[in-house]
Amino acid sequence: LILFCGSSVSDGQSTIVMKQTLHRLAEDYVSPSRSEKLVISPTSIRFPPSPLYIPVIRKLDIINPHRRKPMRLSAVTCNETEFHIAQMSELKIPPRHLYRVPIVYLPMELGGVEATVMV
Repeated sequence: LILFCGSSVSDGQSTIVMKQTLHRLAEDYVSPSRSEKLVISPTSIRFPPSPLYIPVIRKLDIINPHRRKPMRLSAVTCNETEFHIAQMSELKIPPRHLYRVPIVYLPMELGGVEATVMV
């Protein structure tokens, strides 16, 4: 997953809540790859230009399309300090479920940044 964003100058305050959630997939869900391998959606996220120090949140879905086997998720991390992902303990994603992870972009300097999320 690649994250893209930019920032602009402003001042202000925001409060955000970072909460991961687990959801059951619809019975007619078909994996984009037509396989039962882990799916990450979307494959890239573009954050809009944002004022400095004002957080913007987007959600990442980690999908287990397998019909019978759970998948173990050890960590979700990012390689840039402007992006924040709620800490998690090891998680088992049940068959036909998705795990929704909030990713927060907090611009701390002007300009754009590109980051990679590791799952």
